[in-house]
Amino acid sequence: MQILLSGKRVCRTGCHWLKCPNWPELQFNKHLLLFHLKNDTDMKKTILIFGGLAFVINILLGLLLSKYSNFNMGVNCGVIALNTALLYALYQFNMRDAFRISLSFLFGIVGVIELLLACFMPQYAQDNGSLIAIILILFTKILILTITNNSSNKKNGKYELSKR
Repeated sequence: MQILLSGKRVCRTGCHWLKCPNWPELQFNKHLLLFHLKNDTDMKKTILIFGGLAFVINILLGLLLSKYSNFNMGVNCGVIALNTALLYALYQFNMRDAFRISLSFLFGIVGVIELLLACFMPQYAQDNGSLIAIILILFTKILILTITNNSSNKKNGKYELSKR
């Protein structure tokens, strides 16, 4: 079992994994993979929990606030659901951690911008610039996720098969 202690990975006995005499290479790879998969599973659960909470809070605010129209509440529910699905898909794909971390922050910040656009947009769909901006941002995020997933799985000009 691998433990993260002050930013350094250590083995069961407490020594640093690079200096541990007890770990053969195969065992090290097995533990590293298990550590990685456990963190991904925890992150997926966290994303679904926070997405569900945001969805419920949005519906409650829509029911309680008179100035928060049903149209805006519906658009915000869609934005929350799609952002949750994109973040979940980000951790479902087999890509490098650097891509996951940077895209998580990017998608989170852009998701908040989408929520603000949806809160303060006009209450009609026709000629609505904010709604068009939200749709364009959504398609841009899907395109970024697709390109990043494809480039992250490419090694030496060939695509690597997903290991999950």
